[in-house]
Amino acid sequence: MNMNFIKSTKYTVLSGLFIALTVLLSSCEKANDWETDSAYNRLFRSTKLAVSPSINDAEVIWNNTINTDYYIIEVNTSELTAENYQEGSVIFGEDKSIKSSPYTIEGLDANTSYYIRIRSCSETASPSKWVYPENTSFKTKTEQLIEEISTITGSTAIITWKKNQSVTHFLLTNTETSAVTNIPISSEMNAEGSYQLTDLAASTTYTIGIYNTVNGEDILRGEKSFQTTENFPDGYTPVYLTVADDPNEVLAAQSGNVVLVVPHSTAITFSKTVIVPEAVTSIVFWGASGGAEQATMTTKTILTLGNKDVVRFYNLNVDAQGDYFFNLQKGADMTDDISTNINTLLIESCTISNSKSLVRAKEGISIQINKVSVNKSIINGCSGDMFAYKESTVAQIPVTEITNSTLIKPQGRIFYAGNAASFSIDYCTMYGWGGSKAMLELGDKNTLGMSLAIKNTILANGGSNRKAHNANAAANLSLTIEKVYGTNDMTFHSTLGDVTKYDKPSTEVFENPEEGNFKIIDALFPSSIGDPRWTE
Repeated sequence: MNMNFIKSTKYTVLSGLFIALTVLLSSCEKANDWETDSAYNRLFRSTKLAVSPSINDAEVIWNNTINTDYYIIEVNTSELTAENYQEGSVIFGEDKSIKSSPYTIEGLDANTSYYIRIRSCSETASPSKWVYPENTSFKTKTEQLIEEISTITGSTAIITWKKNQSVTHFLLTNTETSAVTNIPISSEMNAEGSYQLTDLAASTTYTIGIYNTVNGEDILRGEKSFQTTENFPDGYTPVYLTVADDPNEVLAAQSGNVVLVVPHSTAITFSKTVIVPEAVTSIVFWGASGGAEQATMTTKTILTLGNKDVVRFYNLNVDAQGDYFFNLQKGADMTDDISTNINTLLIESCTISNSKSLVRAKEGISIQINKVSVNKSIINGCSGDMFAYKESTVAQIPVTEITNSTLIKPQGRIFYAGNAASFSIDYCTMYGWGGSKAMLELGDKNTLGMSLAIKNTILANGGSNRKAHNANAAANLSLTIEKVYGTNDMTFHSTLGDVTKYDKPSTEVFENPEEGNFKIIDALFPSSIGDPRWTE
């Protein structure tokens, strides 16, 4: 702002009420302020002064004084100490146009601190003394030309701003390394009002400011922060889901490898079964990082049709609402039986609560899942069989593994199998194992090629006489139990005879298990056992 020539003539009418957001600046006054100064026949001065700043202007409000013809307002970026006008000040009201409160001073710079004072003037008497605020200054608001940072990935983001503004460049700051990148804004970019940032680091917070350079000085005209996600898998097309979207309509328009992105700190509700169509060859349900909370999905059930290389759920907080989470079963609105072939079904870094089953194969023409894997996840409150394969006579699911995970209060079987398969639990914490079922149950005692391995795992507070498997599995099952510890608030059947009994209850081993905190607090408990998140 040119502090030597700006004069304001704008007069704004406002009620006597102070508006919200007004910064109240109480004036300094002496005890005899309302007494006439006979030596100078001086006017009374105002006793209240308030400023409500915007980006490039500020509304000044004061109490009007008697016998006053007009007011003078002086503004400066330096502290006002001179008896008369100070060098570099902007003087408002020298044309005698300011007759009463309020008044809007204009031409201010954004994001700038100013000092202000006011005095009453008359055609016949000496002006009042200056009124100085107790608070030394007010600050104009920061301008915000940046409208949105969107389509954020692990390496890119799109910034949009108000088109055709006086802007010259961006400054992009990596807040973790403090590295700053200067990005010039071309006339073409400014006309478009949009630009894709590239070569960003994954899982990193950035601040970007948009500037205009005037006489060698960078003037900030907008600023936002954002965080990149983890890198999406190569060869996948990101599709960003909003709360207003119908996921089936979104998926029906896709093909090939798709990442379905749920924004962080966002809750999306699927009110009906989500069906991944045949044209989608791989899919990742991806919870974006960067927020205070995980992305949340409330689901009915999810199923796939056709051949899939990968079906993956990543970094999501899922409420299954008492239903089957991933359920291969013909729905009421489907005309054809299920036919699907999945190479890998992966649940990773998720919290899944209130499910009836995590993965269920009910029926179908052909069901093949070469590997089901749960890793770095928390499964809370599964009311039925967690992996329920027995109901399907055609289902071929040869490998199911749970690693680095926490299972809280499962009520049914962990594995319910019909065909030959390998099951494993490794580096897991299982708490509150309820019901009366075994960990693994087979529907047919003649089933061959079955194995169950439990390693590096804690079994806690699980009731009495807990079994590894039922009678049907006894003859042909290969059972491995290594470094498995059980707290003394549960007992074990002979099928879990190799579990090492630890003579303390779960409440003395974990910090607060009923609230989901399984941090190991017992210094004597063996190290590197259970879900690593609680031991690191």
